[in-house]
Amino acid sequence: MDYALIKKQANEILKNKTAECSYIEYKASEQQLDKIVKTICAYGNNYYNNDIQYIFIGVEEENNEKQKAIPVLPIKGITEGSVTPLILCLLAAQVVCPWAALYNGLN
Repeated sequence: MDYALIKKQANEILKNKTAECSYIEYKASEQQLDKIVKTICAYGNNYYNNDIQYIFIGVEEENNEKQKAIPVLPIKGITEGSVTPLILCLLAAQVVCPWAALYNGLN
């Protein structure tokens, strides 16, 4: 798996304010654990046969006249060290968590 490519794509998704879809999901906080787990289970089914699926933790979403569930910039992020052990396990399973190392210069 090309992590540099994943990081680049994740940054482009946020920069372009791409709406949620079959492979992109935004969660405002790591406290939304039940919703995060539900999304991971849905991604596990992979009905749309996506190569990569993203869950952005620490990114709020909003609706506008044209689209629903687009990311709010600048991102809220999460405090490093506030991630629970379960979230760390989820991250190890390829979940994207955009804190400063991932999201550069778009604030």
